Amino acid sequence: MIEFNEKNVSIAPSGELSSAVTCLSICFMFLSSVSQHASGVEVYEGVESVLLPCRIQADDSRSPTAVLWRCDEFKNPRVHVRLLSADNLQDQNVHYVGRTSMRADALQTGDLSLTLRNPTVFDSGTYTCTTLRSEEELSWTEVQLKVTERPPPVWPTVLSVVLLGTLIILAAAYVCYIRMRNRGEECVCVCV
Repeated sequence: MIEFNEKNVSIAPSGELSSAVTCLSICFMFLSSVSQHASGVEVYEGVESVLLPCRIQADDSRSPTAVLWRCDEFKNPRVHVRLLSADNLQDQNVHYVGRTSMRADALQTGDLSLTLRNPTVFDSGTYTCTTLRSEEELSWTEVQLKVTERPPPVWPTVLSVVLLGTLIILAAAYVCYIRMRNRGEECVCVCV
């Protein structure tokens, strides 16, 4: 077995090495049987909907019978449940009622993405898509959703600057006109 510490590396006798390899093999098999992925989605508040992505391989030998979307930031974390035959929204968090949907053939195609309608800043958080077969978790995917307030539009600022510039030019032209009329002088206005 190979051990690392801050100052040195040591290698154990070969008997311990084979047991370490066996242990690592078992750990690898366990970790490869349950997959985990993470992604992030960012949208502005007020958009019609947002798609939280979740895909799995369509594998007949390990095909899931249900998918559970949850958000652990809430006391009731259940966002959406899709069974082979239909949605099961019985214990859905009231915050999501009428705002979530999944494809009817999600479990058959492997596209387990969740559509969340009318996202708000309060929807921001980590969502977990878990595939299940009976009680066994087959895989899970985490999606970080960030909903931010829409920034104020730029056009009012631009319009204000243009109007102010126009007013300054008109005021300068008016002053030139008044001087020219009162004194009989020629007025030259230069705009840069």
